[in-house]
Amino acid sequence: MSIEDVPTPLALPFAFFPLAHDRTSGLLLPSYGWMNGRGYYLKDGGWYFAFNDYVDLALIGELYTNLSWALEAQSNYYRRYKYKGNFDIRYGVTKTGIRGDTNTYNKYGDFKVTWRHDQDAKANPNSRFSANVNLISRNYNRNTTNSSDYFNSTTTSSVSYTTSIGSWFNLALSARESYNIQTGLMNIQLPSLSLSSNTFYPFRRKMPSGAYRWYENISMSYVLEGANNINSQDTNLLKKNILNQMQYGISQRVPVQSTLKVLKYFNWTNSMAYNERWHWSTIEKNIDSTGALVIDTVRGFRANRDVSFNSSLSTRIYGMFNFKYGPLKALRHVVNPSLSFNFRPDFGSDRFGYWKSYTDTTGYVHRYSIFEQSLYGGPADGRSGQIGFSIGNNLEAKIKPLRDTSDELKKVMLIENLTLSMNYDIARDSLNWSNLNVSGRTTLFKMLVLNYSGSFSPYEIDSLGNKHNQFLWNTQKKLFKLNQSTWSTQLSWSLNNNTFKKDAPKGQGTMVTPIMQTPYDYNPALMMGTYADFSVPWNVSLHYTMSYVSAYDAARFNINRNITHSVTVSGNFSLTENWKFNVSTGYDFTNKGMSYTSIDIYRDLHCWEMRFNWVPFGYYKSWNFVINIKASSLHDVKYEKRENYQSNQGYYVY
Repeated sequence: MSIEDVPTPLALPFAFFPLAHDRTSGLLLPSYGWMNGRGYYLKDGGWYFAFNDYVDLALIGELYTNLSWALEAQSNYYRRYKYKGNFDIRYGVTKTGIRGDTNTYNKYGDFKVTWRHDQDAKANPNSRFSANVNLISRNYNRNTTNSSDYFNSTTTSSVSYTTSIGSWFNLALSARESYNIQTGLMNIQLPSLSLSSNTFYPFRRKMPSGAYRWYENISMSYVLEGANNINSQDTNLLKKNILNQMQYGISQRVPVQSTLKVLKYFNWTNSMAYNERWHWSTIEKNIDSTGALVIDTVRGFRANRDVSFNSSLSTRIYGMFNFKYGPLKALRHVVNPSLSFNFRPDFGSDRFGYWKSYTDTTGYVHRYSIFEQSLYGGPADGRSGQIGFSIGNNLEAKIKPLRDTSDELKKVMLIENLTLSMNYDIARDSLNWSNLNVSGRTTLFKMLVLNYSGSFSPYEIDSLGNKHNQFLWNTQKKLFKLNQSTWSTQLSWSLNNNTFKKDAPKGQGTMVTPIMQTPYDYNPALMMGTYADFSVPWNVSLHYTMSYVSAYDAARFNINRNITHSVTVSGNFSLTENWKFNVSTGYDFTNKGMSYTSIDIYRDLHCWEMRFNWVPFGYYKSWNFVINIKASSLHDVKYEKRENYQSNQGYYVY
């Protein structure tokens, strides 16, 4: 061995590994170590089967001295210009605590099934099949030793098939699943169907000459959706009563739309939508002899229908204000006003039978929809006719840089969007005006994002928070009163060694690098395992978020205010040509605590490399040290030492 080119009398055995040009089956060498809760272990050892150029299989396992174990099968398949994918099936038994002690000893049987399938776009241009399946048991993430798994609290799965039916219709079939590991709640959509037609113009001429007439711009389409949903706890999924928890139905829509040009500068859009929903169960509510509410499920086919009309008129107004003196040369203001009218007939009347009522023990009459627990619901109660208006604003400045001798002007966005909206319901007998809603967004200095949203009421509000049909102007000479508002800001700032250089490459030092605030989205320990970038000697990124919420408290006649803010910092630097450090941490000012913190050290050892990851505190407190050969074909030649986060608690006995 030579240290810094100085020969030493030390020697280590070595070996040559012959490389084969064909796929070869062989032994997968296991790694060994110690885990506090399970003892000594051998893991990731097994056998690799190279069947052919299209599919392979790896059978691996792990074994601990407290008799915990796991088996896993991994397979990849690939056909050029057709499809590719992989399977990963794992089952294991985890034992914790002291055997024979009923207070500490636990035994878990956990599984994991993943499947990825992608179809090549060249295989079939008219149909496509894809799959992304993630199925795990309740305690899998808590007992796994894979760091990429224990950060996930929710899994989702989907299998879909889409195809074209002739030249008119598109068909989509899918199955979806969502599982919350913390609560054990599962949502399964099996199956799901969607059939939609292409947009067509029924009144257009086959051989048009000249411009289209107004009625030739009327377009139509057809959309059919059907689904079967199951919302249940994982423990009840395979029980007989699961059939009673299914929600299934069919929804059909026929939208009709037409857009016209009015007075050259206005766009007038008119639309009508017909909706029809099919269900195989409804509900009925009654008050029993004890005064309790009883909800009965009525089995049988029942359909409901409704129709709505919409009309909107919009335009765009540009304004330019020029200045002769100073660096500010112009202000450009864009206004997007729109006026709309929405009308819906009353489908809650008794002649339709969609809405019913019951009287409680106090004599109060409650109205309810018999479809409120159905998959696609039913029509709304009462007639609605709303006249709405909105005004959108965009403001930007054109500035001439002081040190720039050219005539090129720099555009600076002052307000990206500022929208005011309100509507008036002609179908109501009182409280016709809605709240005035205001929302805005802008970005300053390419790194500071400001968002605002607010709601203002034009009516008097009592101590219970109820509105009265009396305008504020008549009592307090005010047009509006604050109902609720939210200010939020996000600051993302990145600095590196090129930031303050005059001849720095364009864009360096100003690029904003977003940093996530939780380990579920950002884990440097996982990112350090593939590539270390030595081109930038140092880089520091900061991400600050703040939210200010104010809401009117009618009981106290004042404004309640709440502020939440946190900061996340990430930095990396190259101490020498071969040493690189990475640190990520943060602080939550509201909860007064540190966020997920990770420290990574990388050392380039020429043909070898060394990595060290350390999470110094928190629930995921752990460390990992590894020295390995860089070549991927020799990735099993390594030395590894680690302490998993599971070692923070638990017991182990032989």
